[in-house]
Amino acid sequence: MNQKLSLLGVLCVLSTLMYAQNGNVGINTTTPQTTLDVNGAITNRETVVAVSGNAATVPSNVSQVRLTGAATAAVAITAPAAPNAGQRLIIYNNTTGGFGATLNGFTITNGQAMEFTYSNGGWRATNGGASFGSNWMLTGNSGTSPSTNFLGTTDNQDMVIRTNNTEKMRVQAGGNVGIGTSAPASTLNVVNAGTGGNVVSTTGTANTVLRLENPGNGQAVIQNLTAKNPSGTAVSAAMGINPNVGTNGILLLTKSNSADFVVDLASGNIGMGTSTPVSTLNVANAGTAGASVSTGIAANTALRLENPGSGQSVIQNLTAKNASGTAISAAMGINPNFSTNGIFLITKSSTSDFVMDLGTGNIGLGTASPTAMLDVNGTARVRSLPATPSATFSKPIMSDASGNLMSTYFQNDGSMAGVTSPSIAAGARVAAMTGIPTAAIYKVSILVFDNCTDVGYVEFFVRCAGQVTYSALQGITGFLGSNGTQTPQFTETQTTSSVVFPTYPGTCPGSAGTTDFNFKVEIDLVAPHTIYITNNGGMAKNYTVRLERIAYAP
Repeated sequence: MNQKLSLLGVLCVLSTLMYAQNGNVGINTTTPQTTLDVNGAITNRETVVAVSGNAATVPSNVSQVRLTGAATAAVAITAPAAPNAGQRLIIYNNTTGGFGATLNGFTITNGQAMEFTYSNGGWRATNGGASFGSNWMLTGNSGTSPSTNFLGTTDNQDMVIRTNNTEKMRVQAGGNVGIGTSAPASTLNVVNAGTGGNVVSTTGTANTVLRLENPGNGQAVIQNLTAKNPSGTAVSAAMGINPNVGTNGILLLTKSNSADFVVDLASGNIGMGTSTPVSTLNVANAGTAGASVSTGIAANTALRLENPGSGQSVIQNLTAKNASGTAISAAMGINPNFSTNGIFLITKSSTSDFVMDLGTGNIGLGTASPTAMLDVNGTARVRSLPATPSATFSKPIMSDASGNLMSTYFQNDGSMAGVTSPSIAAGARVAAMTGIPTAAIYKVSILVFDNCTDVGYVEFFVRCAGQVTYSALQGITGFLGSNGTQTPQFTETQTTSSVVFPTYPGTCPGSAGTTDFNFKVEIDLVAPHTIYITNNGGMAKNYTVRLERIAYAP
């Protein structure tokens, strides 16, 4: 009975708050205008969801979720499908770590909330629940008005732009703009924390990189550049336009108030040391000497020194003083009266220290009449030469009676070449030396060695004949051992010689026996000729081959 009375009381209370009219339901209103018309606030109970492994799962049948916990990367949110389209869901990203949380491709910024509605089989963001125009979209905005829509602050605070959560640019409340500094001291203050680089640069076809303009009539535009040297002393330069000098003003670059470098903007003349240049290049030197400088219009002419008198030299003298005050001089110029087409010379006195014959192009050191591409009248020194690479010929350099240098690579008797082959494995055959010219008799020396104290040395005569069938090879002598007491035996054909050391005891570490130093030498019949070596021993060996031309033999 009591339960029935309680239910009756509840229904009586609800009847005073809820009304139905024409199928619409009203709460706290007697005239509902929609299917559900609530006169008052609606509370969605909040559900707390902790992230785990940078992931969070929204329970079913909830309307508001607060994400908590520590995130180390972007948080992936999973939410169950709603039973009906139109269900609303609010998610507040309250995680630590500063990372966003993403549901169905929509990212909730850390510390922000976003509203979703379930539609077309998925959760869709509703612009965070905000009305249009109150937030700037990441993909751009439309329908904005510059007078009411802007980036910035509406109170007396600076505006900061960050990348990678680090301040890169600041617009102060007073209007100064700083790039690379949070305390700009001028209208635009750019600070580069690196060791150097471009402040302003352009690419493509643009021609204007930076423009400085003073709109006041008759007012100069001067740009002052100041830097400090290692001792802290300020070093300054000024660059700008002064419209009050001359007819159309001048462009100047100066270290002080002087006219160090000036371009007359009316004539285009350039002045150095003068603000009124009277020629294309006008150099005003405060010293006691001067020079005539003119420029040509021909291509490749940057600076031209010319003596218009026929047969007259053009000599430029350079003088400087050393630490003790002694003058050191050099002369550079052209003497057209020497040889057929004259010479170009660089000298410390009246001698010909460095000369180029302008007729032949030959260069002379210590001579005014070089007869070779490089003609040295005096001593020469080479302080460093690269070592001959392995498996290549060494070509000796010789001189004739006149001092001309030449490579005598197998062109004259006594010319030599040497080559070191890499280690040859037991039983392997390699081409030890190739490209040997024909029509000559050579002496071939072969050195056989490894990591022990024993060394084998054998000599051969080789004929490389112009007629193919006449080439031949013959052993001469040799020795083996640390004391050279063991002699070789030769077993030969016309073009081969097999070498053995019958008394070798095989004493090297890792020795394969008494055959360690046995090998075979061959000369082929085809010009240019090749010498082959076959390792007939039981272990790998290194072979050095030296070839010396003995005589001409057709």
